[in-house]
Amino acid sequence: MKEAIFNYLKNSPKPVKRPELLFYLRGLGFECSDREMRATIEEMVVHSGFLIGSSERGYATIKTKEEMDAAMKYLNAKAEAIAVRKNCILHNWREQYKEEYQPLLF
Repeated sequence: MKEAIFNYLKNSPKPVKRPELLFYLRGLGFECSDREMRATIEEMVVHSGFLIGSSERGYATIKTKEEMDAAMKYLNAKAEAIAVRKNCILHNWREQYKEEYQPLLF
């Protein structure tokens, strides 16, 4: 499935939305859910060395420094939003239960 994903993204002139990629994979006979497809793409990037970026426009291979910059900017924004949400949950806990809570760092 990895090669099918990479080849589809590599040959697409624009970023590919998740539903389109999932439809393509199922057409090839891969019986996978959206979650399984996303997990495969994560594994491709984290453990297999593929250069695949994601954004609100979809998945795309990274071929230029500009595309790399865009991928990093998107991930930084997501990381910041997650950190804000985490801090709000921590604040809400402390307010609601009136006790200190020390979160794990990672």
